[in-house]
Amino acid sequence: MNNKKYIKKAIVSAIALGIVGYGAIVYTVHKEDVNLANKRLDALSLHNIDDLSAQAMRLLAEKGCADCHTLNSPLPFYAKVPGVKQTMQADIDKANQSFELAPVVKAVEQHQAVNQVALAKLEFVLNNNSMPIPKYLAIHWPSAYLSSADRQLLLDWIKHQRQQYYPNPTAAPQFKNLAIQPIHTVFKTDPAKVALGLSLYNNIHLSANNKYACSSCHSIHTGGTDNLPTSLGINNLDDPMNAPTVYDSAFNMSQFWNGRAADLAAQAAGPIFNPVEMGSKNWGNIIAKLKQDPQLVKLFDASYKDGMTGANITNAIAEYEKTLITPNSRFDQYLEGNVSALTPEEIEGFKLFLKTGCQTCHVGQSMGGQSYEKMGVYSSFFANIKGKHLEGDQGRYLVTHNEKQMHYFKVPNLRNIAITGPYFSGGRAATLSEAVNAMAKYQCNTDFTPQETKAMVAYLKTLTGEYQGKTLTNSNCHDVNGQQVCSSAKDQVWKQVTGRKLPTEMPLN
Repeated sequence: MNNKKYIKKAIVSAIALGIVGYGAIVYTVHKEDVNLANKRLDALSLHNIDDLSAQAMRLLAEKGCADCHTLNSPLPFYAKVPGVKQTMQADIDKANQSFELAPVVKAVEQHQAVNQVALAKLEFVLNNNSMPIPKYLAIHWPSAYLSSADRQLLLDWIKHQRQQYYPNPTAAPQFKNLAIQPIHTVFKTDPAKVALGLSLYNNIHLSANNKYACSSCHSIHTGGTDNLPTSLGINNLDDPMNAPTVYDSAFNMSQFWNGRAADLAAQAAGPIFNPVEMGSKNWGNIIAKLKQDPQLVKLFDASYKDGMTGANITNAIAEYEKTLITPNSRFDQYLEGNVSALTPEEIEGFKLFLKTGCQTCHVGQSMGGQSYEKMGVYSSFFANIKGKHLEGDQGRYLVTHNEKQMHYFKVPNLRNIAITGPYFSGGRAATLSEAVNAMAKYQCNTDFTPQETKAMVAYLKTLTGEYQGKTLTNSNCHDVNGQQVCSSAKDQVWKQVTGRKLPTEMPLN
């Protein structure tokens, strides 16, 4: 009997000591949290900021969101405990892989728009009540817990940001605050430069061997791409990347998969001088060839004071590409209030798209192109691929040479996705189903059922829009065993390229 009492007393004492110890740890951590929060609050510069934005920034500072979501975040004193620093740094690195807070605060302080992706990511975790994570809350709950009122304040601020910087004028009321918008932007262009740009886009004399044009890899008749896993360059050389679609590329924050070109004009020059793509050496050689066409010279002289120059060539091509916008997809019609534009299965796919969090990266009118994200968030995509690795697989690292940006890529636009396959930077997914399941696994840490995959694919097919008033089609896309496959044979592409003469293709109308 005495032994039982002793054991019971020991258990109670151990529990009591555990509670006291836990309380002491929470109290000590809370004091440090308050100290760090006060420093962040003092560092905020919220002059002439609207009240809602100021409240939101203060709340984020007070709740310690920057502890994990800031690069090179200062670690608290208890990080000196052996093993703690390594654990905390690993959590911070993982957190910043998904979301960085500093650019959000900076944008607000400078009266600028917060990136749409940041807004969408923050909105998603607030609605799912998935941040702060339980592991963090277990110790930091007195200072980090977000009440329902806190969450609503931040959601109201996100809505305010969208209304101010990303107005959605054509959407139906129930869709006004979505991270995704129907296409409504018309980019201002100079019609004369657009016509000149079209001519240049199709001009084979931009290439060293006078056989390749921009449209060789980005034909407007085949989804704005070439439907090859990786493109075919000059002298039948393999390009190490899949050709992104040129449609709706004017919405992108940068160009190329790794973002190495700041805008459309810079992108236009890239393939021209790439030894694997069009292989030209300098503008002098190109201009000498182009000036043999008197009509082309007249068009340049009419549009540019300094006539035909390299900068004006790429400017004209960019002007043309700004017109390659594809509005009025069935999904656009649905967002604009025509609820019968989508079938029940397609609507289920759209709901799954939102539930899974796909809209946290595929945002805005073009549904992508606004951030760099790691391919393989929850497990390594490139460690599991079949076939050879490509130089382009390194992604953003090739531009920044920052190891932390290895395998980061600009998020591709989803517009017209059903006619722009194969998919991913190396073209490794032949069908939309493959692409959808890979994204679910590697980016969202989930596995779709066959029914969910089917619904998602059905929804993505509704994103095919119109160009010059006609719905885009692609003769390279065929149904194979119930799967739509968009593909070209390299030998056929090579034959087409080497055998054609100017003009390589005409406008769709």
